[in-house]
Amino acid sequence: MSTIGSSGSNLSHSFSPLQNEIISDMPSSLSAALKHFRAEGRFDLYATCPSCSFTNKARPLPGPKLFDYPEHCVNDIVGEHGVSKCGSELLTRRRDGTVQPIKPYLVSSLPDHIARCLSDATYLNQSIDATDTALHAIHTGEEQIGVQNVFEANFIKDFKGPDGKLFVDRGDKIRLRSQCTQTSSIPTASRNAEQRSHSVSSPVLI
Repeated sequence: MSTIGSSGSNLSHSFSPLQNEIISDMPSSLSAALKHFRAEGRFDLYATCPSCSFTNKARPLPGPKLFDYPEHCVNDIVGEHGVSKCGSELLTRRRDGTVQPIKPYLVSSLPDHIARCLSDATYLNQSIDATDTALHAIHTGEEQIGVQNVFEANFIKDFKGPDGKLFVDRGDKIRLRSQCTQTSSIPTASRNAEQRSHSVSSPVLI
């Protein structure tokens, strides 16, 4: 994405000083826009095995978009004769000679996402209010008509954590609920389409 016109562009009219000021403040690329709103985030890249669907994590290297990918799947497969390594090839070679995963899998960093959410005072206060309101409704037996947010649902109100306490009974802690959305796409239709799909997983705190 770019909001900067090429030097060869011919405009039928000129902009006013105010319009030029607005244009100069516009981001020149998608990455610039994300950086402006502090929404860059961090992602982990995996090479998904086309045979067993195991996700093999790539190791980031110094430099932009550089990764060291495992060449073969290291998943342990349990079979009739015991446990063995999958060993399927994970990489394919581009026309320019570089390699990439046959099935790349991009996952946004959950710790990074949580840290950015908790640094937002508005989000933090909304999370506290939601759990405290839900716990108050439980203690008072307040009748709930309809569900406006997930913390009003019976499932959340009845849900208990590992310590046996209600999820909404937060004490001096913060309770966060998340959902994970996964999107898959097939870049080209082929007989091996299922082995060449691309997937993006996105955790979202709600």
